[in-house]
Amino acid sequence: WAACRLIEEVKQMVKIGREQYDQSQRLGLNGALAYFASAGNLLDLFNLGTVLVIALLRLLFVNSVFGKSAVCWPNACTPADEFVQRLCQGMYAIVSITIFMRFIDSLKYWKGFGVLYLTLLKMVVDVLQWFNVTLIITIGFGVAYAVLMPGLTSIAQTHGNALGRPFWQPFWGIIGDRDAVQTLDYFSVEEFPASTLMPLLVWVYNFLISIVLVNLLIAQMSARYDIMQEVGYSLWLAERVNLIKEYKDERDPLPP
Repeated sequence: WAACRLIEEVKQMVKIGREQYDQSQRLGLNGALAYFASAGNLLDLFNLGTVLVIALLRLLFVNSVFGKSAVCWPNACTPADEFVQRLCQGMYAIVSITIFMRFIDSLKYWKGFGVLYLTLLKMVVDVLQWFNVTLIITIGFGVAYAVLMPGLTSIAQTHGNALGRPFWQPFWGIIGDRDAVQTLDYFSVEEFPASTLMPLLVWVYNFLISIVLVNLLIAQMSARYDIMQEVGYSLWLAERVNLIKEYKDERDPLPP
């Protein structure tokens, strides 16, 4: 079924590309490659490609192709067949999310859901712009944490937990995981000025994230919501027309 769907996607790719090229005589995303300008189409390719890769890996696993080989990491080795099983599980988990995300796109046919969905998509763009600023600040504090707490880096490396390194603590702090107690317990009184500087940096970063940057994001999203309340209906009508055109003129019937 997934293979049939992939063939249908390729046919849709050719059909859209030919139509757009005839109109624009261009080879870019506004022409022959117009299929790839749609995030929905890219998501379809990802979903189908992932399902086919999983099917291939499972067939190889059933036929004992991997044998007794092993996949080795810096601190451990895992039998290849176990690694393949876990890899398939992880890929199944990811594709389950993306398939439902693609299904949501079809529900924008209805006005109430469609306007809200388009508002959400615009807010996602705003969040990405906000994250560009936050990322630079977070990386700077992450490097400072790693410099001041090298012992935690060694502990994380010993346990094979790369995301437990001090560098990643500010990234966890973005979503509210701020373990100040671990920082205070790391230093002794004799380690001045690091024992004072590190807690101060933690406080400054948490203040920037929870007070300044989060409120900036809220204000940005509120402004976007107000704009979408004014123009959302017009955008929804255009998206509804494109959705109907896609399923009416560009797609073949689903395979049984």
